[in-house]
Amino acid sequence: MNQHQNQQLCFMQLLTMTASSHRATFFVMKLAARVGEVVMMRLKRQFNIPRPSQYYPTLYPPLPVPGHSSYPAGHALIAHLTARVLIEVTTPNAGTSPYEKSLLKLAHEIGLNRIIAGFHFRSDIKAGARAGDLTHEFLTKMPNPNPTPPIFSYATAVAAAQAEWN
Repeated sequence: MNQHQNQQLCFMQLLTMTASSHRATFFVMKLAARVGEVVMMRLKRQFNIPRPSQYYPTLYPPLPVPGHSSYPAGHALIAHLTARVLIEVTTPNAGTSPYEKSLLKLAHEIGLNRIIAGFHFRSDIKAGARAGDLTHEFLTKMPNPNPTPPIFSYATAVAAAQAEWN
């Protein structure tokens, strides 16, 4: 239930951070969520797949069913994108993020919980996770203009967040 409206709190709890203790990290999480929402709605409109409750009218999810289509799962997309961004942010210069396994497990469980609740099919979750991973890959390949004075880019936002973890 707590993942329905603000799954970011779950990620923040896992990292034992708050919006004020890690402002730049929180900003990057919000950035990932907004980008993820745009990607999600574009794909949902493209595929327009009905939700499980539209196939099975006696299925009563515990919360109101969103009015948009099921595929790909938006919560899974945003969860995987958030996990990938946070792994990037918390990875030291040489090594791997100490949070990588936990972040990916949380993202997976957020998707799984949407199946259990009756909002999605397994294929929705799988597609959402893949779309989140691909969106992160796209963001990391965006050019970093880095002129003087520096202007905002994904890379500058991530660099600011990484500074909080080093």
